[in-house]
Amino acid sequence: MKNFNYLFGLAFCGAALLGFGCDDDDDKQLAPPVVTFEITAPEVSSNSISVTVTPSDDKTTYFAGVTESSAVEGLADEKLVAEMVARPDFDKCIYTGKKNVSATGLKADTDYTVVVFSYRDKKAGVVVKKTARTLEGGQGDSKFSIDIEVTNITYNSAELTLAPNDDDVTYYMNLFPKGEISRNGQLIPDEELIEYYGMDPHIDNKLHKGYLKRTWENLASNTEYVVVTWDYSQYTKIIYKEFKTENVSDVPDQFEITHISPSSNGVTFTVSPKKNEPYIAWVTLKSTYEDFEPGTYIQGVYYALNNIAVDKQMKMSDFVRQTAKTEAAEWNNWNGDLKPDTEYVIVAFYVDPDNSDQLQVYDWSYTKKEFRTEVVTTELSLEVGEPENPRNDGNGIGSVTVHIKAVNAVEYRAGAHLKSVVDEEIANGYTEETWSDFWISMKAGAGLDRILLDSGADVDVRFTLESGPAEYYLIVRVKADDGATKTIYKPFTM
Repeated sequence: MKNFNYLFGLAFCGAALLGFGCDDDDDKQLAPPVVTFEITAPEVSSNSISVTVTPSDDKTTYFAGVTESSAVEGLADEKLVAEMVARPDFDKCIYTGKKNVSATGLKADTDYTVVVFSYRDKKAGVVVKKTARTLEGGQGDSKFSIDIEVTNITYNSAELTLAPNDDDVTYYMNLFPKGEISRNGQLIPDEELIEYYGMDPHIDNKLHKGYLKRTWENLASNTEYVVVTWDYSQYTKIIYKEFKTENVSDVPDQFEITHISPSSNGVTFTVSPKKNEPYIAWVTLKSTYEDFEPGTYIQGVYYALNNIAVDKQMKMSDFVRQTAKTEAAEWNNWNGDLKPDTEYVIVAFYVDPDNSDQLQVYDWSYTKKEFRTEVVTTELSLEVGEPENPRNDGNGIGSVTVHIKAVNAVEYRAGAHLKSVVDEEIANGYTEETWSDFWISMKAGAGLDRILLDSGADVDVRFTLESGPAEYYLIVRVKADDGATKTIYKPFTM
């Protein structure tokens, strides 16, 4: 089962890592622009902190988050950035323009630090910090209660009525598939859920006062849902209301997916919608699809769409508007190369192109088709020598020289990652041939013709350098025109 702690990394394994590889010394990564940030004086309660962050450049992509001060006290800026990038909610805390940044579910009478820095191409700008202390009190202060009724439940909709005991209290309310906020069959602890979803950049859309009546549509059939509410001004126990949509086994598919034509590393297919509304077709591993609880898969795709938009320095709504279609059209595996001889799933679903909130699913229903990619036929050959002359090139970049010889390759990538990171990938079930191309190196290597010579060639590989001595793995991958890959990794020490 996928739970909320891991969904943000759905699209790209290792997408939050700082490492990259490149063999072209003349192709320098652009540094983030020089940007200043104005952070307002924090507004605090016993369990929350809220600030408004205003960048000097509205187009700048930046991180803004709240962390307990004792956890980052004394850290150099470089180490602090690494700690923030490693957070499971890192992608969720990336913004552009003026934003209200808040965190709830915090400890009372405790120092917290607001951390802000520009972030582009996996590089951080100057770190700006502001510290505040939560008020005394906290847990148990709130006497908030709310009556929740769920009526008129159908296979894809339900009517929610919420009546709080105090019309002046601001409360959080959202609806989740039960599998989205569960772990091992149990709802996650209140404090953990509040801390996690309290950082939602679109939380204003989920804050209410007084009586509320709303019809929630586009739900998945035969799926358990949970209404979640809490007093936003104080830490308090979450109030839940569970229900299950009706099971309608003969609900007609909203799309026809036809003319599926796979190759060893890609697929083309035609999607015909029943309604002329914006929709997206998405291709994913069948094993990934089956990891999700029924009815929750589309939420994972929304996280992936948001991650792709962040990488492109776009709002999710702009990216969805650019990608979606409204009429019958031919699609392909636009979200990444496929693996040979592997089972995949195509899903088509309607979207709201004006929605930038990855937690606000427009339509949980979808149409699904399965296929398998073709078996590769190219015989690839790859020889990689021992890494030599590891060196510090300055500005946090290192390089190493290696001899590479390949046969039948049309592309190669070379990069390096910390040995501990690679070992963790292997422990999580990834192998040499399942690592993402972009994780190995953000771009294909130059001088392919040289490594195809009978003698091969020496190649200089650049990578992100950690401070101090460290063990690394050099990773080299070659790819054939039918998608076949061969990957070798070699250890070295800086």
